[in-house]
Amino acid sequence: MKKAWNAGLKAGFTLIEVLVTVVIIGVLAAVIIPAITNQIGAADPARVAEDLANVRTGIETFSLNVRPRFPGDLDDLANPITPTDVDIKGVAYVDTASWNGPYISATVPVTTVAPITDIASNSGYKATILSDLASCSSAAGLGCVATTAPQFVTVQMNGLDAPQFRAINDVLDGASDSLTASTTGKFRFDGTRAYFLATPYR
Repeated sequence: MKKAWNAGLKAGFTLIEVLVTVVIIGVLAAVIIPAITNQIGAADPARVAEDLANVRTGIETFSLNVRPRFPGDLDDLANPITPTDVDIKGVAYVDTASWNGPYISATVPVTTVAPITDIASNSGYKATILSDLASCSSAAGLGCVATTAPQFVTVQMNGLDAPQFRAINDVLDGASDSLTASTTGKFRFDGTRAYFLATPYR
C-alpha cells in the first residue's frame, strides 16, 4: 500500500529552489534593464549632431546654387522656392530657377494648424528642429541677437533640457561653458532653446 502511494507523487521544486530562482532573475533584471535603457538614449546626442550637420550642409549647398542668398526656413531647403518665399534677410527670391534641391528630406508638419509649408524635423531626445532659420551673432550672449557681426544662419531647436544640451554639445563643441547654458562655440543654449550657428554670412 505504501509503495502505491509513493508512486502517485509528482516531482517538483522545493520552496528554497523557487526562491533562489526568483532572486537570480531579480538580480539579472536589475542589472540588464538599466543597461538597455542607457543604450537606447546613448545614440541621441550623435543623432542630433548628425541632423544639424545635414541641415548645415543643405544650407551651404543652397547658398551655392541660389548665390548669394541663404534660406529663410527649412521649407526653402525641402521644396522649390517661389517668388513669395523670403531668404534669411526677409527679401523675396527673384531667381527661383537656380534652386536645385531638395537639400534636406524627412520633414514633418509642426502642428496640424500650421501652414503646409511650415515644416520642422524631429530629432534625438524627441527634440524639434524649428522650421524658421534665425540670423544670430556669434558675439551675442544668451539667446539669438542679430545686431552685431559676424552673423550666422542659425538652426533653432526646442525640447532639450540642460543635461541633453551638454551631451550634444560634447559632440559638437566639447564641454559647455556652463552647467545650464552656453554662450560660446557653434552650439548655444539659453536654458530654453538651443541655437546651432550653422554657417556665417554677410
